[in-house]
Amino acid sequence: MRISFKPHRYLSGDRDSAAFSEGLKKRISNSFQLLEQELAVSAGPYLIGKQVTCLDFYTAACARWAQIYGTAGRWPVEDYPRLLQLLQRLEERPAIRKACELEMIEGAPFTQPVEVAMAREF
Repeated sequence: MRISFKPHRYLSGDRDSAAFSEGLKKRISNSFQLLEQELAVSAGPYLIGKQVTCLDFYTAACARWAQIYGTAGRWPVEDYPRLLQLLQRLEERPAIRKACELEMIEGAPFTQPVEVAMAREF
């Protein structure tokens, strides 16, 4: 996912970067679709079952990154209702709220994050 934030670092030319970005967008969407499907068959409410694990937190971080780093509108979390529920559940956890407070992250960090402007590096 990280390379989708700054494709120009990996390819020369805007045209190549645009095509590369579109391919990555599809792969990222497919990955989130797989997580959505896993939540459908899981004994849930978490990815591996009834207990929250590091996988759930990492998924939430990836969901946040996919929404804030120059990808606005490319991955709407609402397209994945089970994943949305997981992210909302994690947002309610006291430890998540405390971490957001310490990091000065306002609002819903996983379901309605504020987009970050990416500086173009050469």
